[in-house]
Amino acid sequence: MADDFKNENLDTADDHEEVESPSLGGPVPPIELDTADVVDDEDVTLHQDGDAPDAPTELPVAERVVPESAAPEQSSSESTVMDLPAYGPAAENPPKPDRTEKLEAVMSVAGGKAKALLATRNGKIGAAVAVALLVVCMLFTSHTICFHAWMDATCTSPETCRKCRRIQGDPLGHDWAEATCTEPKTCKRCGKTVGEPLGHEVTEWKVVKKATCTAKGKKEGPCVRCGEIQTKSTKLKDHVFGDWKITKAASCTAEGESTRSCKNCGKKETKSITMLDHTPGDWEIVDNVSVTSAGDVLPGTRVRSCTVCGTQLETQQFTLDITMTQKNALKTAASYLSWSGFSYKRLIEQLEFEGFSNADATFAADYCGADWFAQAEKSAESYMSWSSFSRERLIEQLEFEGFTHEQAVHGAESVGY
Repeated sequence: MADDFKNENLDTADDHEEVESPSLGGPVPPIELDTADVVDDEDVTLHQDGDAPDAPTELPVAERVVPESAAPEQSSSESTVMDLPAYGPAAENPPKPDRTEKLEAVMSVAGGKAKALLATRNGKIGAAVAVALLVVCMLFTSHTICFHAWMDATCTSPETCRKCRRIQGDPLGHDWAEATCTEPKTCKRCGKTVGEPLGHEVTEWKVVKKATCTAKGKKEGPCVRCGEIQTKSTKLKDHVFGDWKITKAASCTAEGESTRSCKNCGKKETKSITMLDHTPGDWEIVDNVSVTSAGDVLPGTRVRSCTVCGTQLETQQFTLDITMTQKNALKTAASYLSWSGFSYKRLIEQLEFEGFSNADATFAADYCGADWFAQAEKSAESYMSWSSFSRERLIEQLEFEGFTHEQAVHGAESVGY
C-alpha cells in the first residue's frame, strides 16, 4: 500500500522545483520520501475522552527529511534520510512512553510530512489535511463538537450544557411538601408555592377570661392539625342602663338634657331634649293707625310676642275702615286741637256736645294723632296767660281738665314750675 501511495501522490525528485525557504536563507532542495515514512491510519488513534491505549509493542520507524546540502554525499540511487530511534521488541529496555510523548511523536511526524506535502507542486493531500484541520477548529468554535459542561437538572429544566445549551434527560419535576397551617404547598427543591396556608382550625374553645361591658374576654383552644394553642378575644357585653332622668328642663329658648347610667360600670349617657314651642300673646300696637284731617287713613304696625320669653314672634301692618261720621268726627277733633289744648277726656266730651256718638267721638280721639303731653303744655300756657296759678293749683286745674297726673305735672313744668 505504501508503494501505491508514493507512486500516485508524490512526484520524483527530478520533477520537484526548488522552494524558497526564508528560514534557511535560500532555496530548499527537493525532498524525497521513503515508503517507510507513510504512517497507516490504523497506527494512530486519538481518543476524545483523553484515554490513550497502552504503549504499542512496536512503533513504525519515523524518518526526518533533511536538505541535501546538509546530508553526506551519497549515490543518486539512495535516499537521504536520518533515522530516529525505533522502539519495539528488538530494542533493549525501551522506555515506556506516556500519552503526551506518544501524541507529540505522532504530531511531529504528521507535521513534518504536512510541510513536505504542502511544499510540493501537487500537494493535494496537504491541502486536504489543512482544510480538515480548519473544519475541526470551526466545529469546536461553533460548539458543533463540544466538550460538554453539564448543569444539573432542575424542577423545570433538564440537564443543560453551559457552552452549547444542549439538553439531555427530563426535568426533575416538583417535589411538593403539603400545605400546613402556616405555610402553603411548597416544592422542597426550588421553593415554589401553590395556594394558601391552611390556617389553624380549633374545634373546642375554653373561656379563660369573661367579657364585661368595659373589657373583652379571652378564649383558648388547640389546633386540630398542629396542636398549637390559639387565642381569640370575645366581644364586649352590652351595658345595662337605668331610666332617663331630666337634668335640665327644656324651654322655648334652650334645649333640655337628660342622662342615664349603666348599672354595672356606671357609664353615663346623655341626650338632649327638644326646645318647647313659644306661647303667643295678644297683638300689641307699636304704631297706631293715623287719620289725616282730610279723613285719609295711614296704616299702623302691631306685633305679637311669646308670653314666656318675650321673643317677638310676628309683626304686621293694619288699617281701619271708617264711616262718613267717623271722618267728620276726626275733622272736628282736628279743628279743636288746632286752636286750643284739649285732654283726651275733654275732647271726647266736646265732640259728644257737637252731636257725635260716644263711639264716633272716642274713635276720633283715638285716631286724631294728638300728643296729649303737648296738649297739656298748650293748656298750661293758656291758663298762665290770663291768670296766676301756683304749681299745685295749676296741676289741679289741668287734672280737672281731664289730663292724667303725669300729663298735668309735665304741663306745669313746661311753664317753669
